[in-house]
Amino acid sequence: MDYDQFKASLQHLKNKFKSTPGLTWGKPHLRPKHDPFSSDILGWMSIWVLTFDSSPDFIRLREDWKSRAGGFGRSFFSYHYGPYEAHWTLETVECNKVVVRVDGANYFGRGYHIHDGAKENRIYQDQLVAPDLGQVQMDQFIESVLKMRYGQTIIQAFDLKLK
Repeated sequence: MDYDQFKASLQHLKNKFKSTPGLTWGKPHLRPKHDPFSSDILGWMSIWVLTFDSSPDFIRLREDWKSRAGGFGRSFFSYHYGPYEAHWTLETVECNKVVVRVDGANYFGRGYHIHDGAKENRIYQDQLVAPDLGQVQMDQFIESVLKMRYGQTIIQAFDLKLK
């Protein structure tokens, strides 16, 4: 996926959930990283915040992409859902209050992980048969959060299969 395709995918994502009642989309913050010696794009960072009209909860979708052989690849991601306070800047606040978050960070060689109800509670990839957390996409995360908002547990909503 290149930069223009990524921008188009953001519009497709918003269109996919446009009929979801009470979901408010902020403006995506998309920052390309340019080669200082040319006009080439070396990658980009994207942060997009969604809020819910019925509660002080938010989703923050962050992805970093870098140039790789044959194109671009996602080098980091963090998809967060949890409560917020009105004075927070949701694009940059440290998210200590967590309902669920999937992090594309490999802690202690245990693979990516999902936070379950608190920042300290992690289910690591090496504890799961499925899904492959490294393959989770923005739309899948939003769909799973919506399932949780309708009463499913994290295990049900994310279809986690524990070892």
